[in-house]
Amino acid sequence: MTRFYCVADLHGRSDRLRVLEAALNRHQPDALILAGDVLGFRSAARHNTYFSNLGLPVFCVLGNTDHPWADRYLPVGSRMRILRDERIRFQDVDIVGISGTVPLPFHSRIGIRETGRVQRLMGKIDRNTVLVCHPPPHGVCDKVMGRFSAGSKAVARIVRQCRPAVVICGHIHEAAGSNLLDATRVINCAMGPKHQGWLVDTAPNQPLRILPVSVES
Repeated sequence: MTRFYCVADLHGRSDRLRVLEAALNRHQPDALILAGDVLGFRSAARHNTYFSNLGLPVFCVLGNTDHPWADRYLPVGSRMRILRDERIRFQDVDIVGISGTVPLPFHSRIGIRETGRVQRLMGKIDRNTVLVCHPPPHGVCDKVMGRFSAGSKAVARIVRQCRPAVVICGHIHEAAGSNLLDATRVINCAMGPKHQGWLVDTAPNQPLRILPVSVES
């Protein structure tokens, strides 16, 4: 079994970093997945060093408030990897990470708007993939003010066509939680007062096991 601790939207806040450290110590995951808005645009070097020193592999995608070239600030020998539209294998798990906001219905500094890019991503994703991106797919875990869907239609299209095992995302803080898009589990792991991320346990030929993390858990 491979255990991931998944969080998003830390925004470099010290209180959220303390929660993250407590969860790592308690649950002992095999790797940390960061689904965007974690490094801070102005403090990429400092936060890259912080995450690189946590003592476990860290897989990160960039969100709309992250420095677009944050990987330039990674220390030599870092165990942190920023994923840019690539597929990697960790233990027995295939992970595809999409950095950017993929495109949302409003302007973003690093939004993905090219149809060709979406098509290339689809060629890397299958039903066993853990897909990591910053925005949720449109219509799932993406409600603003409980009414308006603000997720990415491109991500929704990718999920419907490729049917990955799970989507790890964030961005819409108030919609943190988990739901299904067709057969795919979507987890919005944005951190907030009531949400401290999710544990995702994977094993070959076994169903996913997911567990929300709270201060008490």
